[in-house]
Amino acid sequence: MATMAAVYRRMPAGSLTAATPPPGGEETDGVFQLRPFPFEDVYWHHKRIDNSRVVRQPDPGARLKCWRGLGLSALVALAMIFLSLPNALGTIAGYRTQELEAERAGLLAEKARMEVQEAALLSPQRLEQLAPEMELRDPLPQQILTLNPKADGTLAGLVQSK
Repeated sequence: MATMAAVYRRMPAGSLTAATPPPGGEETDGVFQLRPFPFEDVYWHHKRIDNSRVVRQPDPGARLKCWRGLGLSALVALAMIFLSLPNALGTIAGYRTQELEAERAGLLAEKARMEVQEAALLSPQRLEQLAPEMELRDPLPQQILTLNPKADGTLAGLVQSK
């Protein structure tokens, strides 16, 4: 294992000599030596372990933990759905309200068009044009009946004009 100390040992003599020692260095006969590095004396040995013949024992509690986790996840999902349901229903109701308001505006516009069309069909000028085609005439004075209300509050009686 190569360390900085081994590199310094390979350098030519005199390359590390200087007039003043560096901070932390010690002078021994004019040659400066470095302090040892941490864990320089530790050697790591790697041993290969073969676990191919080892059979894993089933854990009886693992299945229960798995089902508990699934149940808890389902419960959390249902809680999130339940908590977001009012907001979603409010949004759907808002869209439905907009649709109904648009439908109402359309129906009001159609009603206005139909009222204009009805007014045109029931105008006196048009009725005068249709009267000869349908053989309609003004009533004679003998055919007109007038209802006169009584002063005592009872129903009006039929009075024929003369």
